[in-house]
Amino acid sequence: MLSQLGEDRGSATIEFVMVYPIAIAAVTLGFVDIQTTQMRQLGITAIAREVSRSIDLGAAPLEVSGLIALLADDAGLAQTPVCALDKLSENNWRLTVSYRSESFSTGLLGSKMHPLWAQFKSESGSGMPLFLGLVGLLIALTMLTTNITAASIADYRANDLASTLALAAAGEPQLMRQKALDYSALWGSKTLSRVGYEVSSPDGKTASVTLCYAFDLIWGWLSPSQPVACAQKQTRILTE
Repeated sequence: MLSQLGEDRGSATIEFVMVYPIAIAAVTLGFVDIQTTQMRQLGITAIAREVSRSIDLGAAPLEVSGLIALLADDAGLAQTPVCALDKLSENNWRLTVSYRSESFSTGLLGSKMHPLWAQFKSESGSGMPLFLGLVGLLIALTMLTTNITAASIADYRANDLASTLALAAAGEPQLMRQKALDYSALWGSKTLSRVGYEVSSPDGKTASVTLCYAFDLIWGWLSPSQPVACAQKQTRILTE
């Protein structure tokens, strides 16, 4: 009856622990990024409109600079947008407002512009380095978390194997090693190939087992050598 149950290799657990959270995080980050981009586009569009209107009314560069800072704060932008003013013809100018990877351009007339605007120089920047840094940080945290989980599972398995082996070996001191050898054969070749253990009896009555369990990390290249989880358990049979 039990032979029909098949072997459970834990694929569902791995999918639940690793694949599902990563997929949900990717979708959530994509949605948040889209919403943030749209709000940023709306903010720089409103700023460009107000700044162009202010320049058309004859505001000086210093006055417009203060207006931009105020509008950026109202729009919830972390930094002050960069404004570039380009002269297209004698009476036509183009105002470009940029914030990180977003920009918006609008036209304005130069008939009422303050003379100081002729000295205005463009400045550009990019938010791509910050974006790449955040993506790298997210990937690093994901890799670290999965490796820590694998190490915790291996530690739990090492303690469980050491406990059962100590119970199996307890009894006659002269038979402890043979009993441990016979019992460990029941683990199966896959588990047995990963385990190394020693059985001793400090006082002739106590079975002491020191066991090490070799395991694989999800991101094994982060470890320079084969990772191993170790445990030590003791069992003593009380007789009247």
